[in-house]
Amino acid sequence: MTTPGAESAGVGPDPTIARIRILIEAGRHDEARVKLESALASDPGDGGLWCLYALCLCRLDRPADALEAAGRAAALEPEEEWPHRLASIALCSLHEYPRAADAARAAVSLEPGLWQTHAQLALALHEVKDVDAMNEAWQSASHAVSLAPDEAETHFVMGVVAQERGAVQVAESAYRRVLALDPAHAAAMNNLGLLQLKRGRLHEAAEGFTSSLRNDPNLGVARANVDAVGWRLMTIGYYIAFGGFWVLRFLVAADSPYDYLLRAGMGVVLLGVWVTVGLRMLGRLPSPARRYLARMPRRSVGFGVMAGGVTLCVLGSLFAAFAPGSVCVLGLLAAGVGIFVSFVTSWIVTVRNWRSRNRTR
Repeated sequence: MTTPGAESAGVGPDPTIARIRILIEAGRHDEARVKLESALASDPGDGGLWCLYALCLCRLDRPADALEAAGRAAALEPEEEWPHRLASIALCSLHEYPRAADAARAAVSLEPGLWQTHAQLALALHEVKDVDAMNEAWQSASHAVSLAPDEAETHFVMGVVAQERGAVQVAESAYRRVLALDPAHAAAMNNLGLLQLKRGRLHEAAEGFTSSLRNDPNLGVARANVDAVGWRLMTIGYYIAFGGFWVLRFLVAADSPYDYLLRAGMGVVLLGVWVTVGLRMLGRLPSPARRYLARMPRRSVGFGVMAGGVTLCVLGSLFAAFAPGSVCVLGLLAAGVGIFVSFVTSWIVTVRNWRSRNRTR
């Protein structure tokens, strides 16, 4: 699930700071970091610069360094909420969610009328994943919305919390409100696509993910979710191929006097199924999703091998359906190899993904 980052604080109109802010918002974080380090060398007692430095380091995926910078800012500006909010964001990236919630609560206590503080508290709490924390996250997200009902990010946070809580209708409504306020909000498109994917609406999900990537090509989670749609479609194809193979295997083993007619009839049925699946499942996908999925075998060895296995099974099954009885077994042999390769590949990919998820916990 995608969650938003931190935003600004009120630093002065100094042109150097303004330039640094522009660089950060433009995604040129390394350039901003160099300028910030130079500015801090000249003025290490400026809490606003340390906040910008922490924000920049968060964007560079250096949460430990960002946490240190936020601590320096908090020591210099103890009455400002922004250092605590930045510390909370850094701690979330470090998966230290209880500490992140404590830092966010400190920000709320300093600026209870600022929607950003309540939004960050909600984001930190929803990661704690116990009932009390989730209830508090819901209250914080709702309060953020009440403080800034026309701010897209407040509705996005409400959607994130509702999605984690399982309130699907609330989450969907929140994401659609985000897109009404900010039609280019890539994270909301992605999360809305996730809701559709869980409902089995592959086409709507793929449209959400590809729209998200168009608006933010660097949003890795959206790319992973488009891949998930591809794997879901591949799994459907695998089960169809598997079913066709076993029916043909039974017909060949039955040695009926109507063997060829039965096999050919099954072949026609299989062709009809594949044409229908192609038109309904692939034809209705948005064209950017089709182009992205067509390149998946080149990006993922596992996907490419499984696609090859399913293709071999389908072609072998069709050969077994329409070939003379003396050679139809060769088609079944090829189809069986394809099924075996696909099955083994799917398990290897599943185990690898499971281990990867466990390592990131």
